[in-house]
Parts: sequence; structure tokens; C-alpha cells
Amino acid sequence: MHLRLSSLLLAPVLLSSCEPPDENANDPFAQHNKKLQQMDQQAMTFQPPPELAATLGLEKNDTRAEVVFLQSQTTAAFQLYQKSMLTILIGRQSGNRFAPFDASGKPETQARQLQEAIQRKAAAIIIDPVEKSELTGPIMDAMAAGIPVIGLDKRLQGCTTLVYCDPLAIGKVAGTLAVEALKRKAAEEGKNEAAGRVVQLRGSDDSPWCSDVAAGFSEALKTAPGVVLVHDAATEWSADNAFQRLVDAIRIQKQFDIVFAHSDTIAQGVVKAATTYNIRENLLIAGVNALPGRNEGMHLLRTGEIDATLGRPPLVDAALEIIMKIRKDPGFKPKAEYQIAPLLITPSNLDHVTGNGFYSLPKL
Repeated sequence: MHLRLSSLLLAPVLLSSCEPPDENANDPFAQHNKKLQQMDQQAMTFQPPPELAATLGLEKNDTRAEVVFLQSQTTAAFQLYQKSMLTILIGRQSGNRFAPFDASGKPETQARQLQEAIQRKAAAIIIDPVEKSELTGPIMDAMAAGIPVIGLDKRLQGCTTLVYCDPLAIGKVAGTLAVEALKRKAAEEGKNEAAGRVVQLRGSDDSPWCSDVAAGFSEALKTAPGVVLVHDAATEWSADNAFQRLVDAIRIQKQFDIVFAHSDTIAQGVVKAATTYNIRENLLIAGVNALPGRNEGMHLLRTGEIDATLGRPPLVDAALEIIMKIRKDPGFKPKAEYQIAPLLITPSNLDHVTGNGFYSLPKL
């Protein structure tokens, strides 16, 4: 039995989860762009950038509560999806307006954007922090001004609350998939212990998020001494770079069984290289994100291009629920943190996940 086929049988063991045949019609998130087009245009009021609003004198006339989203950058599909989701959710509510800002990966830019949000007396601030940034001071200023601050990274300090998916957990789930797939392969071959060679392609070498994912992945692999990580390389989140890094792995390592990619975009490059070098059928390929839409994780899984994807919750919907609860209920005090778990998605539970989602919002 091929490792790919063997791995598809693992989902009932590793998780409980699975979509009506029409993916596009039933995926609760896949239609976010369509929903944007279908929304009541009267509710979609013009939102100029702050500097233009001040010039035009529009700030005085707009009394809606401003929900600010400070993003580290918006170059990746996951971050664009977060922004689109908040655009939809806030756009459906009267009395609120959405103000997204992109720091372009620059800590000083994000710190300035945070201070400007405080000066504008924003109703709430959601922060996806630039990695290795120091925002404790500005966050304390926001809190002192009575502005709720929701952090989307476990490293942020001083926030009203944190909402995050632990990258360590993402890595552990991926590592468990690799170990269990190789155990099943060993059983099929009449062997007592799992053994195999594993490749990891991370986003970048200097990313704390990637380092945590890699740490969780390695921890899970250690439960099976015969499963060895033989190649670990950065791709700078590029499918083209992932193609070349896998070519490097083929040249250096000759043979391996599993490739874990830190995003579904990276996994696309892996698939292309594996197909080009005629090793695809003997390789299990897993990515991360499980976004809807063409050429994203859920589509790649449904078409059989990848074998698994780790569902990474977008977090912003949970953050907005907390903000709305705080605004409506003065007595509500959120927990210090809310952690939302990732979920392994394979063909075995794909239908259920597409119809029902892969995570639940925390109970407030």
C-alpha cells in the first residue's frame, strides 16, 4: 500500500470530523468574496484613509465605532483571508466601521499605527503583531485610554485578552500525522516499528511562529525513534522557492516519505516538484491553513493535489465576538486568553469540515 493511500485512513483515528458534495455552496467561508458582493450596498459606507478623512472633514460626521485591525503584513493568503473575514463581519453590523492597517513587516510602522488608533479614540484594536516587535508600551497606553486590545499572538503582553492558535500545537498535529502514517505503513509491510524519512519546508528561518511549528513537529517525531527529519529548509513562503528546496532535498537525500510544508502555498510548490521528478505517488504531502477558494488548501485537498492540511483558525471572528461582548455588557470580563486548536483535515473528514467548519468560537 502506498504511504499516501495509507495516510488517508488515519483521520478516523486521529480526529473526528467531514461536506456536502457541493463544496462552494456549503463551505461557510469559501464564499466570502461573493458575500462581499451581495452585501447591502447601503451598509457599505465610504471609509477613507485617516489622513484623507481629516483633510475632507469626514471624521466629525462619522460617529460609528471604529474597530482597528493592525496586521503585520498582507502579502500572504492567510492574512488576506483574515482581513476579508473582518470586512464581512463588521460590514454586517450597523454602528461600526472597519479600519485595517498593514505594517508591511515593520515594527516601527505598527507601533505608530497603534498610537494613531489611540489618538483617534478607536472603539477596539485587534493586533496581529509584526514578529519580534515590542508593543507593550503602546498597548498599555491603549488600555489606559479604555480601549480594548485583542492580541492574536501568545507572545503579546498587556492586552485585554489573547486569541490564538498555538503554533506548537500545529507542529505536533503534523508530526503525529507523519508518525501514524509511517506506523500504518510499517504494519502493512509486516514490520514492528515505524521508520521513515521526513522533510520539513518552513516559511522562514527567522520567524518565531515557524520555529514554534518546527519545535512541535520535532517533538511529535521523537515519539517514533525510527522516524527521522532528514531535511529542513526555509522557502520565504514562496511556492517557487519550495519547488527548488524540494529539488535540493531530492538531490541530497535521494529518498524520503513525507513532506510537511508550513503553508498550503508552500505545499503547492512541493507537489509541482514531486510530480516533475516522478516521486509524487510515494510521498505524503501536508500543508497548513486550510483556506477556502481555488488553489487554496481545501481545494488542493479535494482535488488530491495534497494529502492533508492543518486547519489554522483565522481568529479574527473570535476577537470580534469578544469586542462586541465587551461593548454590550459592561460587566463582562474576558479570560486572559482563548486558545483555539488546529485540526487535521484529510479526505476522510473533508466533507464534514466543509459543511461544518473546523473550529468553534470560544464560549464567552
